[in-house]
Amino acid sequence: MSKRDKMIKRLLKRPRDFTYDEAKTLLSQFGYKEEKRGRTSGSRTAFVHIKTKHIISLHKPHPQNSLRMYQIDELIQILRTQGVIQFMKDVMFHKDFIGSIHYSTDDEVFYGKIEGIDDSVGFEGSSVQELKLAFHEAVEDYVKLCETTGKQPQKAYKGSFNIRISPELHRKAAREAAVRGISLNQFIEGAIKEKVSP
Repeated sequence: MSKRDKMIKRLLKRPRDFTYDEAKTLLSQFGYKEEKRGRTSGSRTAFVHIKTKHIISLHKPHPQNSLRMYQIDELIQILRTQGVIQFMKDVMFHKDFIGSIHYSTDDEVFYGKIEGIDDSVGFEGSSVQELKLAFHEAVEDYVKLCETTGKQPQKAYKGSFNIRISPELHRKAAREAAVRGISLNQFIEGAIKEKVSP
């Protein structure tokens, strides 16, 4: 496990002694540079991504060096949202399969399962590399097992499903469909096509 992976794993455990210096080191490895904004050691500082210019503003802890718990949670959420940590995007892809990703603080292990199938296939790893490898192996083993048992590995989708939206959004969608001269179903299908990757 690399030094960066160890630091990520430590951050996800939400330790009370995770320091500002550790956060600075971790962010620097993802392309963030510290920009000091205040005149004192307890002032607000900012980390700016060199390429994207994304800003992460933190109040530097003082006099202690450890981040507060809300700062740790915010840092995890920011890294998750920005996708700067690949495994924190919550999903991985291999062939036509999607694997969900989670972390167990009690077991200190990354784990997940293959999504979009009728069966239950899980995998786990103690590091990012192990998790990816375990996911790929789980997919390959599942496909082979399906071939052996003579079943289709992918979940069969019928093309129909129920959705719940607010009455106001329902009204707006129905009006827009009417203006365009199409059914509400056709309007929703078109909207989904615009949002779904080809």
